Amino acid sequence: MEIQKIEINKLIPATYNPRKDLKPEDEEYKKIKRSILEFGFVSPLVINKDMTVIGGHQRLKVLQELGFKEAECIIVDLDKTKEKALNIALNKISRRMGQ
Repeated sequence: MEIQKIEINKLIPATYNPRKDLKPEDEEYKKIKRSILEFGFVSPLVINKDMTVIGGHQRLKVLQELGFKEAECIIVDLDKTKEKALNIALNKISRRMGQ
């Protein structure tokens, strides 16, 4: 596992991501945007070595809207089965935390 700044246009959202695809008019989207504007981008995206986004799909959408060119990413090296399991685990954790 390592942390790197990665160009956003190289990141590939997971097609299997179970979370709702937020739109700019959604309240949760607005909260994420307000948080990034107020505090900066302080929670790295989680990606697999092949650039698949495992955690942070909604933050990625907001970063793109805000014109970010790069994002801090935690890079892991997982097979696709474990990648999907981590995606589900991260989504359950963020729901419990009210994110």
